[in-house]
Amino acid sequence: MHEVSIARALLTAVERVERGPGTRIAALHLRLGRLTCVDPDSLAFAFEIVSRGTPAAGALLVFDRVPVTGRCRRCDYAGEAGEELGCPVCGAVGLEVITGRELELVALEVEDS
Repeated sequence: MHEVSIARALLTAVERVERGPGTRIAALHLRLGRLTCVDPDSLAFAFEIVSRGTPAAGALLVFDRVPVTGRCRRCDYAGEAGEELGCPVCGAVGLEVITGRELELVALEVEDS
């Protein structure tokens, strides 16, 4: 379950953010591409466990799911990928992936206690 290692990496990143005394992390906003094979529910559960006893305990993970988009090398279509990364216009297989691999921490919500 690689979600646990991702949750630990998120916690490490959050702990490096300078905050005033008595503040806690309320939410982490993530961009998560559909090709990452990361299950949002599993990641949220893992983060809940690894963040216990830290300023991020109880923080919500808010996901912005990024669709798979690509460019067709045959017909130059650019847009959302079809089944199996196929081109929905000409049917060619193996689009050049443009989006869908993202796993980014884009924002934190911090609260004063």
